[in-house]
Amino acid sequence: MQDRLREIRDSLFFIVGPHRGGTTLLQAMLSSHSAITIPPETSFFDQIWSRQRQLGSLTDPVNFGRVGQYVNGPNCSVADLALNWDEVTESLKATAGGYDDLFLVLLMLYANARGKRRIGEKSPRHLFHVSAILKAFPQAKFMCLIRDPRAVVRSEMETTWGSKSVGRITRRWCRVARTATELQQRLQPSQFRLVRYEDLVQDAEAVLKGLCEFLGEQFEPEMLNFQERPTIEQGFRPDELWKHKTLRPVDRSRVDQWQTELTASQIAMIERRSREWLQRFGYAESGLSVSTSRIAWATLTDRLCWIREIVLGIIRGRARRRPWTSVIRELFAKN
Repeated sequence: MQDRLREIRDSLFFIVGPHRGGTTLLQAMLSSHSAITIPPETSFFDQIWSRQRQLGSLTDPVNFGRVGQYVNGPNCSVADLALNWDEVTESLKATAGGYDDLFLVLLMLYANARGKRRIGEKSPRHLFHVSAILKAFPQAKFMCLIRDPRAVVRSEMETTWGSKSVGRITRRWCRVARTATELQQRLQPSQFRLVRYEDLVQDAEAVLKGLCEFLGEQFEPEMLNFQERPTIEQGFRPDELWKHKTLRPVDRSRVDQWQTELTASQIAMIERRSREWLQRFGYAESGLSVSTSRIAWATLTDRLCWIREIVLGIIRGRARRRPWTSVIRELFAKN
């Protein structure tokens, strides 16, 4: 088993980027490769790695039992992998018992159950944990999706779980853009690859061939027929209806759908906040002429929507408890 864990570690890669940025599409394409599988989002570094001090050492039976309850509970994404915890426990005994070992064991068991040689991980927010990931797994590779922020806003606003605030979504997208740019400048091209969603959709074969070369794998035509992948490689829960589009061929018309589904004021708000990054990633501005008064009114009503979402999130327990100073910082701080 040690050899297998070493194989998983040495070939590990991550798909990161903004929510509604195309990460699920890329996951579906790569999981259609005969050697590769990618599980549902684990959010391991968000939900577990960052809580190591709170959860305690895994070598302590009491702590390990508490971690097991948490990992298999309703608030931990790892539960979506539907693994047998007894198998996890037994496999972890053959390791040093660290949180990095737990992560590798989870991935190994998932890959073994599908008969795949290699496994990647897709959790968009792991973009903000790249430094921690590299400390644990120095050989890890990262593929970062970037999508037009206007399309990201439109896409998130149509979901049942997403924000309805243009400013809030755009601000998060700008943070992704800034972090991705910094990582691209800091890491070697052999370790970090930036991919535009629009390029993936318009010429999937060319982009996938480049990514296969990046991973050291051979391109397979089956990756273009990702919608025909077996159910075991679906890569998300059945109730995540917003991801079901990856069970159908790519709809290229959706690339520019934001042009008709967002208002002129919404587009202007997005472009004002993200102008620097639009230019950097090659997205042309719309050229729409919107009066200052209309933008001001749209910004005010959007900010009220943003405040309402934060307050309701705290009341309903969907947001982490945090001081109001952090709420104010989210609302009014610069990108």
